[in-house]
Amino acid sequence: MAKRHKENEKEEMRRLEASLQDERDQEEDAGRISSEWSYANTEPVDVEAASELAEPVRRNNWRERRKEGVSDGRTMGIIALVLSLISFFLLPFLFGSVGIILGVFAAARGSRIGWWALALSIIAIALSMFITPIMRY
Repeated sequence: MAKRHKENEKEEMRRLEASLQDERDQEEDAGRISSEWSYANTEPVDVEAASELAEPVRRNNWRERRKEGVSDGRTMGIIALVLSLISFFLLPFLFGSVGIILGVFAAARGSRIGWWALALSIIAIALSMFITPIMRY
C-alpha cells in the first residue's frame, strides 16, 4: 500500500513537471523567459520562500528606541525609584524587593532610572539586614 502511494506521488510529480515544462516552452515561444517558477501554481516566484515561512526578527535595541523617543521604561523606573526610597523607611524587604524587580524591568527597557532604583533597593535591603539586629539589642 505504501509502495502504491509512493508511485502515485511520483506520477503526480512527473505530470506536474511535464505541465510546467510545457508552459515554459510556450513562454519561450512567445518570447518571454522567466528563470524562477513555482510548482504549486505556475506563476513566477518573486520572493524567497524562507522569508514567507520564517518569523520576522525582532531586535530590542534599547539605544535606538531611546533615540527615537520611545520611553517605555521611564514610568516603570520612576515607580521603582519611589518604592526603593520608601524601602529605606518602611518594610525594606517588601518595597525593596518590588523596587528591584521593577528596576530590572525598567533597566531592560532602557531607563537609567531603573538602574538607580535597583541600586537603592539593594542598599536599603542590605542596610536593614545589618542595622535591624543592632537596634533590637
